[in-house]
Amino acid sequence: PLVITEDYNFSLSKFSAQERGELDSFVKELIRENILVRDQKNGKEIWILFKNDRIKEWFEKTGNVFEMFTYSAVCSILSKDTAGLKNMVLSDAKIYWPEVENLFNEIDVVFMHGYIPVFVSCKNGKIGDSELYKFKIVAERFGGPYAKKILIAAESLEDLMGEGTGIKFRSESFGINVIDGVEKMKTPVELGAKILKILNGK
Repeated sequence: PLVITEDYNFSLSKFSAQERGELDSFVKELIRENILVRDQKNGKEIWILFKNDRIKEWFEKTGNVFEMFTYSAVCSILSKDTAGLKNMVLSDAKIYWPEVENLFNEIDVVFMHGYIPVFVSCKNGKIGDSELYKFKIVAERFGGPYAKKILIAAESLEDLMGEGTGIKFRSESFGINVIDGVEKMKTPVELGAKILKILNGK
């Protein structure tokens, strides 16, 4: 994870030239999406001014950065797709159950594609059947029968959990679309293209 100090700066010393270029592209994408206000760099460090403290918190854990990468990917497709509504994208959404007081579930990214609600779960590690089932239940309970469910994994699930685990098959049996190996993608736009294929049924 990026260790951000109180002054919103971190060192570039551990990054290769290629990684610095990728980081620079990612930061510029976040600025275009109005997530970051601006950045400054001197070759050794980079300073980032976040729009607010809530956004700053997203960058303090690896999982939060992954969610933001996914959020940016969704914004990249909805801004060009007239069927989508860009202002309907939510990150780290809390969904409360009306039947039970103070009971809620968190969904990493939720957005509308036309009139279809789309629920996205981002995973950095291994995934159990109980997590898949919970994701299915929440999406169908609050999204209805036409809701789309997308599981986005940072690593290749077969490499992470083994080819014989059948994790992708079980996900599909729950109606969950899977995009894995995201850690190898260079930009949110690349992930956005894969999400759009699912939305368009390709």
